[in-house]
Amino acid sequence: MEETVEYNKPIYFDASATEPVDKDVADAIYNCMLNNYGNPSSKYRIGHESKEIITDTQASIRKYIRAKDEDKIIFTSSGSEANTLALEGWQKANKHAMIFTDKIEHSSIINQPDALTYIDVDKDGRVDLKHLDTLLTSTNYVKCLVSIAAANNEIGTVQNITDISRIVHAHKGLLHVDWTQAFKFLRPNVSLTQIDMMTASFHKIGCPKGLGFLYVRDGIDLKPIIYGGQQQYGIRGGTEPVAEIAGAKVAVDNLMVSEKNKIENISIMGIRNHIAERLQNDITDAQINGDMCLRLPSNLNISFKGIDAESLILMLDSEGICVSAGSACNSASRDASHVLKAIGMSDEYLYGTIRITVGKWNTMEEADTLIEAIERNVQKLRDLAKE
Repeated sequence: MEETVEYNKPIYFDASATEPVDKDVADAIYNCMLNNYGNPSSKYRIGHESKEIITDTQASIRKYIRAKDEDKIIFTSSGSEANTLALEGWQKANKHAMIFTDKIEHSSIINQPDALTYIDVDKDGRVDLKHLDTLLTSTNYVKCLVSIAAANNEIGTVQNITDISRIVHAHKGLLHVDWTQAFKFLRPNVSLTQIDMMTASFHKIGCPKGLGFLYVRDGIDLKPIIYGGQQQYGIRGGTEPVAEIAGAKVAVDNLMVSEKNKIENISIMGIRNHIAERLQNDITDAQINGDMCLRLPSNLNISFKGIDAESLILMLDSEGICVSAGSACNSASRDASHVLKAIGMSDEYLYGTIRITVGKWNTMEEADTLIEAIERNVQKLRDLAKE
């Protein structure tokens, strides 16, 4: 008889890194793997059936983001690839053009090989609109693309995309928005806000890792960065992962159930606010980073003076609690967060920062367990530092 090993379920407060796969998403993927194995580029019936799954999912995404039927939805391996395709693909199609971004963007944006011009942000990570306008005024005769995240992945700050779009288009520029972190909380309206390109990643909304997408407004020219056949408008080569795309449709359709999502988001914010209030009141020299109002309802980025965040995370992990030190994409680096540096954080708090992000599965009881564990272990680390 095969021996099974039982694992205690962790208390998971790292929803912004990734989410558990929803059961209905997993069921859709499994059923598609068994029944829709045809290559979507093939001309026979089961190939057409696979292609129909792709077009149906594209239609669901267009409906959710309020895009037009003629706008492109391109599937990628991740949000990072989608960001790279947006910036590099546009740069290849527009020689001698300029790309602008702010100083707190995701690593897939700021690590682009082409030169970027940086827009200032304030102490809460909000884009300095006057600085953006000044930069674009100085380049009125050059093609420009501005790339901004709708919400920051570390501190959760939500940008004023409407005002940013207005300034960008007043200067005849194009706007790319990384909507990855905000996708489940803030429904995009790409037509109303004049967003030219938009990216997101499905593992942030209850899907497996390995699938993202790029929305491209009709009329914008992109060159491929991955070559292959003529799949996906000839812009992204390679056979599409039909099963994962089938799961993505279920996840996006779930987001359309507005009343259910509203209730979940209210619960998430209530738990987040409870954790924030307790930690700030109970622990001396603790500071919350970013504006508590203009941020994602799930996000709490908090710093404790004089401690090492990595040590705190490992201590919490030993108690079965999962939080992060910022972006999961940069977790292998011991360098200080470029986001926290950009908002002017002092060195005494810089390395003592953790990110707590609440998911729909979390409970108030788990929140209290988390609070007690953080309070206890912060005190331990401070006591050790005195020895």
